[in-house]
Amino acid sequence: MGAAPSATVRGRGAPDWFEESPAAGLGENPRRLLQEAILPAYLLRCRWYPAKDAGLPVVEIEDVLTCPEPIGHAAMAVLLVTPPGQPRSRYVLPLALAWADENGLPSASIARFSSNGQPAALIDGFESDRVLTGFLDALLAAETAGAEGGFSFGRTRTLDARRGDLATARATRSGAEQSNTSVRYGDVAILKLFRRLETGIHPELEVVRFLTNAGYANTPPLLGWIELHPPRADPAVLAVLQQLVPDAADGWSHVLRELRDHAARHGNAPNAGPPLLDLAERLGQRTAELHRVLAGPSDDPAFAPERVTPAKLGEWTEGARHMAEIALQALERGIAGLPQDSRRHAQALLMRRDQLLNLIAHLVPAELNAVSTRVHGDFHLGQVLVTDDDVFIIDFEGEPMRSLDERRGKHSPLRDMAGMLRSFAYAAAGAQLELTVGTEASWLVGWADAMSTRFMDSYQTRVGDCPSLPADPGDRERLLQFFLLEKALYELRYELANRPAWVPIPISGILSLLDRRPV
Repeated sequence: MGAAPSATVRGRGAPDWFEESPAAGLGENPRRLLQEAILPAYLLRCRWYPAKDAGLPVVEIEDVLTCPEPIGHAAMAVLLVTPPGQPRSRYVLPLALAWADENGLPSASIARFSSNGQPAALIDGFESDRVLTGFLDALLAAETAGAEGGFSFGRTRTLDARRGDLATARATRSGAEQSNTSVRYGDVAILKLFRRLETGIHPELEVVRFLTNAGYANTPPLLGWIELHPPRADPAVLAVLQQLVPDAADGWSHVLRELRDHAARHGNAPNAGPPLLDLAERLGQRTAELHRVLAGPSDDPAFAPERVTPAKLGEWTEGARHMAEIALQALERGIAGLPQDSRRHAQALLMRRDQLLNLIAHLVPAELNAVSTRVHGDFHLGQVLVTDDDVFIIDFEGEPMRSLDERRGKHSPLRDMAGMLRSFAYAAAGAQLELTVGTEASWLVGWADAMSTRFMDSYQTRVGDCPSLPADPGDRERLLQFFLLEKALYELRYELANRPAWVPIPISGILSLLDRRPV
């Protein structure tokens, strides 16, 4: 894969409408009102904002840049956001104006006001079809390098070859927004727009480019990317464009749909057999192939395997201990707001704090015969696309609550394996939550176990003597339990911040690991 020359477009300051048009309804100082009242409350309604549990954040509009002409009448706001008791982060929020039509104003408005007596709204630009189409148009139109600042666009030759198909592709937003926003352009490409602005090398762009060049066929190839160059911050990746896998469903939705259908057809019939085992088989195969590619020799220091040292093992242990302390502290703060059954589970876990910390220290060996490599970093069913006869692995940006350096770090592939095993348990629990009250669903526990066994067997058959896996079977098992525990602790922290009703799922996983016989 070759890259076409990138281009940089100078970003201008805030457009006139940002300072003037909203003023009729937002007072004499719309920027101040947005910063002090409107945007803090708006962020707490956004799924992509990760610190909703911390309380109302302090928001400063650091910069507002006019987007390049193809993107249309829009501006890119760079926000400095400080949640209570947490460090400050930068986020991007594209802003556009919308006027009332026969359907009224958009429901997802940031603020509503009057413009020359006509009802209008300030909206998230990613909710505007014109803006979304404009991002692709700007990427295709950028031909020559320009001055520093603003927006820069990079393309691969694969994108240039698909110009004709993309020119008429209709932009549609994904309904499964999480820490970013995804836009589909017909059946050709998908653009992932990052909400959090992180300076430095972004793992999503870095890993997808590496896998594309390495010829790994089960990650959609890279087509292009967009960087933002704010006046008062270092450049950061704003978006990554990849080829679309046609007729694919995300693994999480696919699995839940299959489990619902199985329950409707068979109920709790013990002889029906667990569904989706072929999916687990293929997923184990593609994961093993991914880990072998990432463990291969490389001239790029960012991807060259490194021997796992005692110091590295100590870092893993300390990272898990830190995650445990943060998760338990968050649980103590939020326990009063949990349902009664959840509070009982939470209290049981809090009473076993010392046992949990001791188990973390026990599971990591003092030495390990293996190398550390780049890994997926946030591997679960939602990061997999499922077609009729294959699976494709996507979304390499890593766990959103970890720092960029952590997400670019080298680790054990068993961390990915733990993520997928936990995802099977989550799917079983999620399916049980969706079933009609009173429906017998005890088979779901057995299903998760069957999926885990088939996935692990398929992986181990195909991964062979991959140097990133410990040669000693006991070390493999202990490290897998360690990463299962670490992942469940991360899930606990995430659910407390985003889905309190799901808190019992990671707690049950942690308690189960505490009750397991030590290896």
